[in-house]
Amino acid sequence: MRKLTLFSVFVLLIGLVGGVYAAVSDDLNWEVGCDGFTNVGGGLILDRDNTGEGRETFVITGLDGTGKVIFGPLSEDFFTGSSLYLNDGITFEWTATPTANPLYVTVISPAGNGLPEQVVYSTSGRCSGLPDAEEVTDLTGAEIANPEVIIAGQPGYLIVNTFRLNMRSGDGAEYTVVGQVNGGTRLAVLGVNAERTWWYVQANNIRGWVRNDFVIVRGNLTNTPIVVADGVILPPRFFLYIGTDIYSRATTSSSVVCHIPGNREYVIVGRNANATWYGIEAECDGETVVAWIDAELGAVRNPGNQAIPILP
Repeated sequence: MRKLTLFSVFVLLIGLVGGVYAAVSDDLNWEVGCDGFTNVGGGLILDRDNTGEGRETFVITGLDGTGKVIFGPLSEDFFTGSSLYLNDGITFEWTATPTANPLYVTVISPAGNGLPEQVVYSTSGRCSGLPDAEEVTDLTGAEIANPEVIIAGQPGYLIVNTFRLNMRSGDGAEYTVVGQVNGGTRLAVLGVNAERTWWYVQANNIRGWVRNDFVIVRGNLTNTPIVVADGVILPPRFFLYIGTDIYSRATTSSSVVCHIPGNREYVIVGRNANATWYGIEAECDGETVVAWIDAELGAVRNPGNQAIPILP
């Protein structure tokens, strides 16, 4: 986690804040967009000594719809009793490129000094040039929670600490999504990878991997067994913005194979030498075909960084 120096953008007011026992948002308002998030008013009131040194630490994190970290996590700490106000119009740019909507920004006051972790502020937005995060068949959440007997029989468990978290077939963002769990869901722990950066968990009848950055550990998981992931890598995909014709060769002078709809993804099977055209799998008249599409008509999603072969 990197340290964020905010003195240059915050107006700091130090004084007693009566009746406040945790960091709170004082009408904080951030607008989230394609390039980052912008302050349009309000601030934070800090009166929670989670450091044991008369200061409160808070952490700002940005995520895209796939759970990818696009800002931070960045932290700062100020004296308890402080009120912090950003200058209107200050923009924080994403530190990584978002790949899917929606986009989330969260301010968290971490656990410490006998105090539990607390979400201080959260907001979300969309970027018109991005697709929505991929849909999955199985959705789990508070309404389909783990039976109490599963959690009770374990030395510890995890709590989802983000709006919605993907469960994947392996320990990395390059693996396929097998389900999603909502914030606050308790997860039964089955294993952990060797680096202890991903947990192998169960939610209801779904088993998958979740990233350590987005969960809170409860209990003692020190002796959790190491599990080797055996997941399915996501193939490269082409997200098409709007419907278009696809062609038999990598040129519009070739014959049209069919017209395909936009706002969806197609598996990429190859490309031309300079990656200006992609060969994709699509359904035409009820049959799966391989045809060519202009690269400028969409965006490539390749979280596994797989090589895309050059096709003749």
